[in-house]
Amino acid sequence: MPAKRAKPAPAASFPPVLGLALALLLGGGILAQEEEKPAGLATGLGRASGQVLDADGKPLSGATVTLRLGAPPIGPPPVTTDASGKWALLGLGAGRWKLTVEAPGWIMAEGWVEVAEEGPGATTRIRMRPLSEATPGGAEVPHTIYNWLEKGNALLAQGHPAEARAEYEKAVRTLPRSERPEVLSAIARTWYLEGEREKAVATVEEGLTIAPADATLQKLLHLLFEELGRPAEADAFLAALASGAIHSAEEEAPKEELPPAIAARLAAPAEAPRAGRPGSYKVAFVERSPLSALPEVLRRANLNREKVLKETPQALAYKLADESFEVLVPEGDPPPAGWGLVVWVSPWEFGGPSGITGPAVAEILSAHRLIWVAANQAGNERSRVDRWGLAVDAAEQMERLYKIDPTRVYAAGHSGGARAASTLALTYPDLFRGALMMMGVDWYRDLPVADKPGASWPAPFGKPPHDLLRLARERSRLVLFTGERDFNRAQTRVTDQEMRSDGFKNVTYLEQPGMTHWGPVPREWMEKAFAALDPLRPGGHG
Repeated sequence: MPAKRAKPAPAASFPPVLGLALALLLGGGILAQEEEKPAGLATGLGRASGQVLDADGKPLSGATVTLRLGAPPIGPPPVTTDASGKWALLGLGAGRWKLTVEAPGWIMAEGWVEVAEEGPGATTRIRMRPLSEATPGGAEVPHTIYNWLEKGNALLAQGHPAEARAEYEKAVRTLPRSERPEVLSAIARTWYLEGEREKAVATVEEGLTIAPADATLQKLLHLLFEELGRPAEADAFLAALASGAIHSAEEEAPKEELPPAIAARLAAPAEAPRAGRPGSYKVAFVERSPLSALPEVLRRANLNREKVLKETPQALAYKLADESFEVLVPEGDPPPAGWGLVVWVSPWEFGGPSGITGPAVAEILSAHRLIWVAANQAGNERSRVDRWGLAVDAAEQMERLYKIDPTRVYAAGHSGGARAASTLALTYPDLFRGALMMMGVDWYRDLPVADKPGASWPAPFGKPPHDLLRLARERSRLVLFTGERDFNRAQTRVTDQEMRSDGFKNVTYLEQPGMTHWGPVPREWMEKAFAALDPLRPGGHG
């Protein structure tokens, strides 16, 4: 709970969400109960210190820093950061302290600080994320749920209940039914703060249909009906709930409608491949590449076979003839050395240019003499290894149909597709000479989360074999594209620094001002991205 609120606590004291799903980031689990410690162990000869920065790395003064130890949590009074963004706390007992940092306009940072028995210990540096950051509409990766919850908490604490509710509602749509009641209680609080008592009641009742014995929800229901002057209705509802007269069936989430043109394209049959065919078409291939076989993918990505098959029993067992691919070939003749090739990995079911790429991408592909190919039905819901395999198959099949310049074959994608593209660039540098990663990127090592000390972004694949990694360092062109308000910006920045420190010679970082996670990307920025990816285009200046 934040130390300060923009509005006073109401009579019905609804707590904001306490951090569901943070265990996905912190391993040990921030929600797990710490062993209760006596208050005397909170004091000692240890100290903790650090610096709080804004998203651009500039000192953030006036932020409130709190350290707490044990359960129930105890600790010294909060401190505020100075003009240099620095803070320090003395006289601490040894142990693993929970740290929170709060500042108006920023999402609360949380994490852990290890305090030694005596001495200064390590300095903790935190980069805050702005409250203006736009969260995703769906779960891109598991910890997306936490992004919604933590932003909802920050908005609620800073007096924006309607905006907080929008974040919580995203989590409710995604969380398993059994984990929704705590979030529903937070949604009820947002309605209460807006004076909507009846909507608060309905939300608490919804939570009780899932968890009828939840004592907190029962208490909240009584408090709300008392404020409404109808206390008997709380007992009547709980009695009906206990008797089975009221129950809640699991509702199926409504399926989002596709644009008619896209839906028609996906429903249309795929055609047989025909060498040299120009234009836009949908094609089905037959013969898979040896490079997309499970043993080879696992070797390159340094993944354990048993773990992969436990996660996806049918990993890389697809029949290529059952898949379809979108192809876009510019009009005119190929360059003397052959076409360049962009193998796109889409975050959703349609593989053709749309959404983030904007309408200008076809003209940019033509200017660069690049062919586009992408698998359909290979979005974020598809197994990661299948997405990698389909991209490899697409590249090999297109090389059979067109004269392709092997020095200009690239992986590219948006969001979860960009994460797949980054993996392809690092594990298949003998096939892909670079990658354009738009609003998403993965790395082969766990990377520290900028605003959560002790947390890491987990690596979805292992360190590639030495020969492949050396090849990628020497010749792969890696373009990281993000937006100022993209929820993946912090991870993209950290990965950019990691790439450069790891010896990659051709890394470009692009950040479009004001942009969220979604497009369309303005033409000038799309041209910048392709110029960095493909500087040796025919007629270019590379």
